[in-house]
Amino acid sequence: MKKQNFIWALLMGGITFTSCERDPNNPGTEFAPQMYVSKAYEPYTQVEKNKINPMGLNMREPAKGTVARRFSNNATGHSDYAGDLMYYNIPKDSMEMAEKLLTPPFDPTDAIVEDGKVLYTRYCSPCHGEKGDGKGKVADMYKGVANISASGALKNANSGHIFHTITHGKGRMWSHASQLNPDERWKVVYYVHTLQGQELKNKAIEFKAEKGKTFTLKNVLFKSGSNDLEESSRKELDALIKFLKENPDVKGEISGHTDNEGDAKKNLELSDKRANMVDTYLQKAGIAQERVLAKGYGDAMPKVANDTKENKAQNRRIEFKIL
Repeated sequence: MKKQNFIWALLMGGITFTSCERDPNNPGTEFAPQMYVSKAYEPYTQVEKNKINPMGLNMREPAKGTVARRFSNNATGHSDYAGDLMYYNIPKDSMEMAEKLLTPPFDPTDAIVEDGKVLYTRYCSPCHGEKGDGKGKVADMYKGVANISASGALKNANSGHIFHTITHGKGRMWSHASQLNPDERWKVVYYVHTLQGQELKNKAIEFKAEKGKTFTLKNVLFKSGSNDLEESSRKELDALIKFLKENPDVKGEISGHTDNEGDAKKNLELSDKRANMVDTYLQKAGIAQERVLAKGYGDAMPKVANDTKENKAQNRRIEFKIL
């Protein structure tokens, strides 16, 4: 009996020692292996040797000479890849650099500002408040939320300052870079400018093919007292040309307007020359002459009273009306 027990003990011990000597690279039999190795969500998980890639790795090394994305752009905040989270590389403590270098990579439109409002309401208004006055619902908890409205100390903060703050945070405000990609941050920047009371000078016009709709071409400018187009006018005129080419059935009127300074007859002549200069620009770009009527109205159709320097600037304008 004792001999049999000894044999059984020896046998069981051998089995035990043998079972501990399995290949450490072999995971053995797994229960529900898909729970541990997710091919769908973790494509680079390394469970076994890859039979195709070099060194048996699932993740391949980048091609020789590849530049890391985070360094593929300069530090101005412009990204060649919309929504890229990695391009922005101005250090957190370099606010002055951000203010000087950072500019929005796209012009504002009504749709972009509206998107910015939605994002601001979602991520910023709980602290800064609906109007940007620092009176959000949780502002009391943080004690000292910045007033970014037209009446606040940051009313003159530029785009780079605001973008940098959203990206890295400042004071008691934490970074929102993980919630908002760069393009979304710029949209918030534009909306904050409206809360600051700042005019969006480069606001792009969103032309719509609606009969009777009039668009003021704010960025179509002329040299003082002449009908010579400023170089900066081309961007907005090119947008109008693109709209007309995409909507071949649309016809419209280019109208020139002035303020009430000087002789009314000369103002009428100047406004007519300016309207025709714009019409000529459109024709050179391939817009048929019969599609656009050019006419000057002088100071006969002011948008606002000619009682201040700012109002007179508004009245000196070029408009496009869809007929």
